Amino acid sequence: MNTPWIAANRRGMVVAAALVAILVLALALRLYGLEWDARGLFHPDERQVLAVVDRLALPTWSLLLTPASPLNPGFFAYGSLPLYLLKAVSAALALLGGDWADPDQLCLIGRGLVAVSDTGTVLLVFLLGRRLHGSATGLLAALFLALTVLHVQAAHFYTVDPILTFLVVLTVLLAGPVAERGERRWGIMAGGTWGLALATKVNAVLLVVPLAGAWVLGTLRLRQGLIGLMLTAGVALGVFLATEPYALIDAPTFVQQTLNEIAVGRGTVIFPYTVQYQGTIPWLYFIWQTAWWGLGLPLGLVAWGGLVGLAMRAWRGHRAAMVLWTWVLVYFAIMGASFAKPVRYMLPLTPFLCLAGASLLVKPPAQLLAPPNQVAGLISRLVTAIIIGLTALYALAFVAGVYGREHPWLTVSAWVYRHVPAGATIAVETWEHGLPVEMTIDGQHHLPGEYTIYELDLHGAQDETARAQLAETLAACDVMILASRRGYLPLTRQATAYPLAARFYTRLFHGDLGFELATWARTGPALGDLLLADDPVAAAGLPPLPSLARPGEGVLQLPLADESLVVYDHPLPLVFRRVRPLSLAQLDRLLQSSDAAGR
Repeated sequence: MNTPWIAANRRGMVVAAALVAILVLALALRLYGLEWDARGLFHPDERQVLAVVDRLALPTWSLLLTPASPLNPGFFAYGSLPLYLLKAVSAALALLGGDWADPDQLCLIGRGLVAVSDTGTVLLVFLLGRRLHGSATGLLAALFLALTVLHVQAAHFYTVDPILTFLVVLTVLLAGPVAERGERRWGIMAGGTWGLALATKVNAVLLVVPLAGAWVLGTLRLRQGLIGLMLTAGVALGVFLATEPYALIDAPTFVQQTLNEIAVGRGTVIFPYTVQYQGTIPWLYFIWQTAWWGLGLPLGLVAWGGLVGLAMRAWRGHRAAMVLWTWVLVYFAIMGASFAKPVRYMLPLTPFLCLAGASLLVKPPAQLLAPPNQVAGLISRLVTAIIIGLTALYALAFVAGVYGREHPWLTVSAWVYRHVPAGATIAVETWEHGLPVEMTIDGQHHLPGEYTIYELDLHGAQDETARAQLAETLAACDVMILASRRGYLPLTRQATAYPLAARFYTRLFHGDLGFELATWARTGPALGDLLLADDPVAAAGLPPLPSLARPGEGVLQLPLADESLVVYDHPLPLVFRRVRPLSLAQLDRLLQSSDAAGR
């Protein structure tokens, strides 16, 4: 009897069973509560993508290769591959019956595709970890990624970043054999996936650095490495043009929109959704946000700390590790230095952080210098078990507390329709999702058109004319809705640049403008009756509001989260109702000063 073969086969079956369990867990977390917004499309990027997909159509032959083609998305902030993918899948499903092209259906199809692709990334991380450090590291890295809240959240929107992440990890995985043996077939396959990544988001161009390094390592000759890189880049370019052809056919639009996105990223153009990044610290902001919110403590600390161990392995000459480390270094160096820092920009990095953390726990860097001992092994297993437990608890708390409860905007909208009479005047902020939303309550369909809606452009001009217009709106409105923190938090913290907005929010929260808080709604990661949340009101330096917690519910205050992690799926909407009327002159005078003397 071949005992070693049986033992190896048994180990293989255990690894396979564990991997399947991890993949099932990953997919379940990503599919849970897929209709978290009742198909309200509360994520603006998802809403934009679905709108573009909805208008795509097959052209006539005469229009196919022209900018006027209905296949031309005319939208290049993101790549065309995710747009065509969703359109193709919805068309294929339509052949089975049903209106799968309807935007309500498109969002579910898209979210399902993202959930599957991100689960695929979990599989790729296992394969990468097994290649670098063995099956134990691969399984632990896959489990960490399966439980990573940043990925679970991103999979609940049809945005391009999870698809990009899958393609980035796949490209790095394929680049491993190129670095080890310099084989052209692997370089060609890596070029294909790189091209698909470019057609998903243009920042995948940064993959050129690790791919170049892989070819130089694999051939050990600069000239041969450059030839190999040209082969890979040629394949990538061909695949890119095949999957995003209108980047060439409609080149002026592609170039202009790409430059616009670069300007937003660099901060030369400021939008309301990037104001929050004024004064944030490059690189450290991403580390802080991913450690606290994206990965959760203590996994966040272990993951970032694990990069040290990964660097040691690269230093010792592990070529695949060198390629991986090159990608991490280049991507983080460039993206971390950008002005705009939505935490989802870290998605192409977090799989490698999970792998780094897993390798740190399975085989600490000290073991590279000295043989392991029994005590160290016991401590390592205990620490690993604690980290897995806390990470799983955070992931379950997130999906249950966010996607297992009604979205706050739906809760607030229902309150408005029930308690604010039709014909009343409601003020909302520009650059926010308009509330109340269309919905059916007790069998009766309601529309925002039942009310007179005014918009407060608090990101705009801050002069006397703007102040007079704001005072007129306040004098006319009965209810004011702050859909999220997007206005009051960054604008109040930057009172020098937005003095009128800062005075308005300060007065409002003090109760000086004749309004008081009438209702609010709040969800978030929850451990039973304990909500894990930050405090945007306190962070803005505004007067505290009455307790924003349900009866019997406690709130564990955590550091301030990035807007992009909160405002789409678990915002904190506040509804203020006028309790005493003020004259136009009184309001204008109050808006001229926010200090105590002015009150």
